[in-house]
Amino acid sequence: MIATPGARLISLFVCTGLVLGPTQFAHGQQPAEPEAPEAPAAEAGGDANTARASELYQNGKRLYDEGSYEAAILAFKEGYELSKRYQFLFNISQAYERMGEFGEAANYLDQYRAFAPKDQTDTLGRKIDALRQRQQEKQQREAELKAQAAEKAKQEQIANQQNQPQQPPQQDAPPPKEKVFGPAAWALTATAVAGFGVGIGLGIRANNKKNAALENCTTGESSTFCSDIAAVDLSNQRTSALVSDIGFVVGGVATAAVIVVTALRAKKIKDKQKRQAFAPYAGPRSAGLVWTSRF
Repeated sequence: MIATPGARLISLFVCTGLVLGPTQFAHGQQPAEPEAPEAPAAEAGGDANTARASELYQNGKRLYDEGSYEAAILAFKEGYELSKRYQFLFNISQAYERMGEFGEAANYLDQYRAFAPKDQTDTLGRKIDALRQRQQEKQQREAELKAQAAEKAKQEQIANQQNQPQQPPQQDAPPPKEKVFGPAAWALTATAVAGFGVGIGLGIRANNKKNAALENCTTGESSTFCSDIAAVDLSNQRTSALVSDIGFVVGGVATAAVIVVTALRAKKIKDKQKRQAFAPYAGPRSAGLVWTSRF
């Protein structure tokens, strides 16, 4: 029931007994509803605050009947601030209960109990306990729903991750393929070409000098006579031949070195390739090759 300050007299509050629907509790038990407070005695010469409180009550009652409990609470609270009529506390509690805000309903009903008749104290106490129990149950249900929503979101995330194609483990890209003919081999090859080139070139020069010298020599019955020019050509021929031989030796040694260096490098690369290779990869949803290394 709800206390109803009336409008017959500006300063007179009349209890009209607005009755709320029965309250359902978790265990099917319903404590006795406290009686609506009786109207206070009329006061002569009411002031503007009392008149405004009466208007606010009428507004709050109309809003309450329409189901606009939040707006009704605003009107009842303002009426209480203006008139300090404790009956408004009962009305505020009833409106909060209809909104499902059982904690607030218990708090305002507890304030009203301080002004209620002594024979209503026990009934109000049971009502307050019931409201607080309902608030605890409400909070527990909200916590359970929140936990269920979080668990559902977690399961959906796991399902989405499982439905995504599984990626193979990331591996470093294979290093560029090493060439057997490395820088050292190229340097030795250049040395061999230069040595053979010098040997061939000076060999040809030595042969030409020899032929030139023979043209300037005269062969007799027992000896050969050569001019000074022939002697110079023969000296140049010997020098060119010597250098030519050195060039061929250098070219030969460089060629042998190229063969040895290339063979060693080829062996090194082959051993390294044995430690690095592509390995097959197979997963629940994908397959491929993975570059692996052994150290």
